[in-house]
Amino acid sequence: MKIKLIDPKGTRVGLNTGLAYLAGSLIREGHDVVVLDFNNCLKDVEERLNRIKDADLIGISIKTSTVNEGLKLAEKARRINPEALLICGGVHITIDGITFLKENSIFDVVVVGDGEETIVEIARGNKFETIDGIIFRSGDEIIENKKRQISDLDRLSFPDYQCFDSISIYKSAFPYNYYPLITSRGCPSQCLYCSVPLISGRRWRSRSPGNVIAELREMQRIFKLEEFAVLDDNFTVNLERSKTFCKLLIKEKIGLKWQCPGGLKALFTDEELAQLMKLSGVHHVNFGIESAIPEVFERIGKGGKIDDITNMIRTFKRNGIKVGGTFLIGLPNSTKSLDKKSISLSMKMNLDNIMWGILVPYPGTELFNMIKMDSRYRFMEDWRNGLHCGNDVISIFESEDYPAQERIDMYYYANIRTRFYGNVLNMNDSNIKKAKDLLGFVFKYDPLRFFWHMFWILKALIVGVKVKTVRIGI
Repeated sequence: MKIKLIDPKGTRVGLNTGLAYLAGSLIREGHDVVVLDFNNCLKDVEERLNRIKDADLIGISIKTSTVNEGLKLAEKARRINPEALLICGGVHITIDGITFLKENSIFDVVVVGDGEETIVEIARGNKFETIDGIIFRSGDEIIENKKRQISDLDRLSFPDYQCFDSISIYKSAFPYNYYPLITSRGCPSQCLYCSVPLISGRRWRSRSPGNVIAELREMQRIFKLEEFAVLDDNFTVNLERSKTFCKLLIKEKIGLKWQCPGGLKALFTDEELAQLMKLSGVHHVNFGIESAIPEVFERIGKGGKIDDITNMIRTFKRNGIKVGGTFLIGLPNSTKSLDKKSISLSMKMNLDNIMWGILVPYPGTELFNMIKMDSRYRFMEDWRNGLHCGNDVISIFESEDYPAQERIDMYYYANIRTRFYGNVLNMNDSNIKKAKDLLGFVFKYDPLRFFWHMFWILKALIVGVKVKTVRIGI
């Protein structure tokens, strides 16, 4: 089959690893696959979209933040090629697939959960009734088949980025200049706000270290890599596996720098891991901290204590690794004053970068149910309007003592105060608009330090750190 997969424009650059895995599986089956990567390249949009004229199957990846953009592309796709099978998948569809298909009859079928084997079976022409991992329409009825979760990740094809038109045609570099690597799926943790268990399952599944090394070898050959980043939600759940991976990198003399930007959990790290990571090429990790206020942190279900995190920050920095922290504004039991205190405390944790998101409740999480049931909270917006970061975030809920607008203001203040400027920008905006927005946010939320901020912004630009890397001022 001739298959076109589409990644809509979003608010953050980054290659869609899910589509790359689907492409790899389809190409192994002998299909002709092209990924139209509008998220990382917006050149010649209409011309590229016309390439779907000869497609037998068109697939669109949809995140919650790209629902509207994805639907616009679906409507155009139907007009250009009304005969093709039109499907969609992605994290939003896995969370909300039934409602989405009911509201959007333009799609023939939606894919939920691990999609590599599912899309291959769809492309083979198997009857929908026999395919796990899909929701489809039969007459007026919506039918949801068994969700698919792949246990043996080593049997999957490596992700294929050569078929992304942003790379093959427009010769774009990897966003952030690193190769995106996924080594595991799922999350066994009990964080009350997290949707990862809903998306990839509570059962943690991992690739063998040897299989991951083989992927890096292959991608080194194809792309002449200098760096990769492990984007797992839980890279170190199995501490010994993480150490084995580091030892293999050293033994095999891979020679690549690497980092873990996704957020490590302090409970699943130790000094030996920090030492091995440094020896194997790690230069930067992030810890998922969420709040620096102990009474807030200890009630969100992450486990452990703030002291565990501060100890591991010291450990990793002692071993020559830069350490960042990811935090959330508006957690349960937090208030404006507590969040402001959390911002101040975060700046005393000796972190190299501090990134703030605004809390978004997702259906199926403990947080979502709590907001529905607890009279102290109320929804202000449909959850599908929520964005964790960017220049137009919305707080979709509020509490009696923490109004929605105060949460939004605190989000902008937090990122400006800790100099994570890129988090308040839309990465697909023009440089002029990004500069205008950034100056406006600085002047509004931290005017007394305006010239101090200008110093850091100019310093970052001088040393060549572009706004789109989301690391200005580090």
